[in-house]
Amino acid sequence: MREYNEEEELNRYVWEFFSQFFTTKELEAQRAVHFETKAQDTDSEATQRMLRKKYDQNNPELIEAMNNWPQFRSKARKRVMEKHSGEISINRCQDCSRILRTPEALQCLWCGADWH
Repeated sequence: MREYNEEEELNRYVWEFFSQFFTTKELEAQRAVHFETKAQDTDSEATQRMLRKKYDQNNPELIEAMNNWPQFRSKARKRVMEKHSGEISINRCQDCSRILRTPEALQCLWCGADWH
């Protein structure tokens, strides 16, 4: 089992379940990171070229966001949580207070608590 990291879990949760609050630029950066990661995971140069065509490789803001993705991702998540605090609810375990997998989860994958 992987180690719990509050910052990483908050990032994952907010980006996954509250993407409607991110800006177009933030979503474009996320999409570019996704395609670049896939490009780096393949040995096929043709596939790499095809994946890299899916984002603007000449956009300096986008490249900067990609190069500093962990910081960019956290900063965007913090902005969203601050600006939309009344609209975002983090589902936490009743026993260990860790972030659950989804907003509807009734079982903690960290400590095993289950309140079905």
